[in-house]
Amino acid sequence: MYFSTAALEKAQGLGSGDLPHEVLSLFPRDQEIAGIVYRNGLVTAKDVEAQLSASITNASVRSILNRLASKGILLLQKCGARGTIAYGPALTEAFARQIALEQFADDFCAGSIESLANDLGDFFARAPSLSELLSCYDHAPPLELRALSGRTREVAMVVYRHGSASIKDIQASLSDPVSTSCVRSLMNRLDARALVRKRRSVHHREVVYLPGIVTRQVRRLALKRLLDDKFGGSPGTALHATLHLMRPSA
Repeated sequence: MYFSTAALEKAQGLGSGDLPHEVLSLFPRDQEIAGIVYRNGLVTAKDVEAQLSASITNASVRSILNRLASKGILLLQKCGARGTIAYGPALTEAFARQIALEQFADDFCAGSIESLANDLGDFFARAPSLSELLSCYDHAPPLELRALSGRTREVAMVVYRHGSASIKDIQASLSDPVSTSCVRSLMNRLDARALVRKRRSVHHREVVYLPGIVTRQVRRLALKRLLDDKFGGSPGTALHATLHLMRPSA
C-alpha cells in the first residue's frame, strides 16, 4: 500500500523526540531500524543499512522495513520518476489511540465499539481514581481467583490488576524474583483453567495475558489503565475518539 506525500509529511511532524511505545516494544533489531526511520523522517533501505550498529544485508533491511510497514509502524512511499522506495514514520498520537481503543474493544467488549462508548460515558459522568478502583477490586476479586493460593494467585492478580501483562510485566510486579520459565508455566496453568487468556501484542510476537473472567469491575479497572496510559486520564477525550470510530466511513 502506498501513501501520499501529504500523509508522509503529516507523519514526519512527530519529530525526533521519544519514540512511540509501539516502537519501543519491538524486538531489538526491528526497534533499531524503526528508530532510524523515526529520527530521520524519510529514508531508503540503503540509508538505514548505513546507520545500523551491526552489518546485515540490504535484503534483510528491506524485509524488516516492509514488515514494519505492513504492521502500520512505518509508511512506505514511492518517490521520483524511478519509483525509489522510501520509508517514513506512521505512528501519530491519534493513530496510537485508535489502535488502543480498538484493541480494548476486542479484549474486553467482545469487539463492540458501542459497548466501549457506553463504558466511557459512565466514566465521563463520574471518573473514579485508579486507587479507588484498585481498592474495590482487591477487596473482592472474582471468586475463582480467591480460590487460588501462593504464587499462582499472585501472578493472576497482576494480570487482573493491570488489564494486560507480558511475562516481563508480571516478573517486574512480583514481590520477589521469579524465573521466566516459572512464570510462563504458571500462566499456562491459568490459561488451561480459563482464568487468563493470551494473545499476541499488537506490533510484535510477544505474548500478552488478559483476564479470563471479565466482570464489570475487571473491565472498569482495565479501562482506567487505558485512559491513564493513552488519554491523560481523560474519559471525555477517549469518548470523543471512540465516537469518531463509530462514524460510518464515507
